[in-house]
This record gives sequence, C-alpha cells and structure tokens, in this order.
Amino acid sequence: MVQTESKLENQLIAQLGKSGWQFRPELNHYSLIVNHFRVLLNRRNIDKLDGTLLTDQEF
Repeated sequence: MVQTESKLENQLIAQLGKSGWQFRPELNHYSLIVNHFRVLLNRRNIDKLDGTLLTDQEF
C-alpha cells in the first residue's frame, strides 16, 4: 500500500499527540525550533544558571 507523505506526517503528529507532545505549527523553520529549545532550556534551568541566560558560546 502506497501512502502519501502528508498522510504519514499527519499520522505521526497524531501518534505523538497521544504521547503528550504538542504540535506547534509556528515552529516551521530550523532556526525557530532551535530558538524555542534555547528558551525552554534557559527557563527550565534558571535556578542552576543562577538567573543568567546561556551565552551563544555556551549554548
């Protein structure tokens, strides 16, 4: 059975959603994904970072 790439992507998104992942359509470019990850990393480790965000070199 041949399956379109679009159908496969939609099935993957649905499966990940059932596992607690959230589809973020606005993160549609690599640089946006990296920036989002950096924000989350800083936010979730703010106590370990002593309130100082990671520099470009540290990230």
